[in-house]
Amino acid sequence: MEDVRWFKKLLSNFSDDIWRMSQISRELQEYRKAIQFQWDDEASRELNTRYSNPHEEDDKKMMEMLHAQEKKLDRLNTHLISLYEILIKLNLLSSEVERLLGKVKNEMNRAYANYDVYKENHSMSKSQLPKVYDLIAKANSMGS
Repeated sequence: MEDVRWFKKLLSNFSDDIWRMSQISRELQEYRKAIQFQWDDEASRELNTRYSNPHEEDDKKMMEMLHAQEKKLDRLNTHLISLYEILIKLNLLSSEVERLLGKVKNEMNRAYANYDVYKENHSMSKSQLPKVYDLIAKANSMGS
């Protein structure tokens, strides 16, 4: 779970950074609007055209992309949490399978041992059949 929490903290820091960047950008744009009438000459128009206006447009695009990335990372975090929960379930199931496998191995060992006893008893029984047939024949001959 530590890795999942680490990613969530990283995502939270990323969200905080985006928020701070948007605040700085907002303050810059508010400042530009506040001074636009005080500083209205050819040099200010040149600076706005070459630097400030493109910066504002780039900033909007960047913030849109960062927010889209944030949403994707948040979905990724949700999937990571789901995967972690599945991993926990898989580990529990794996432990249960290992336990059952041990049980099956014990049962198989007992079955093989019982089969060996069966084979031994069967062999002894077959070896006793001639005596049984002989005793039956003797009993039949006495009764006749």
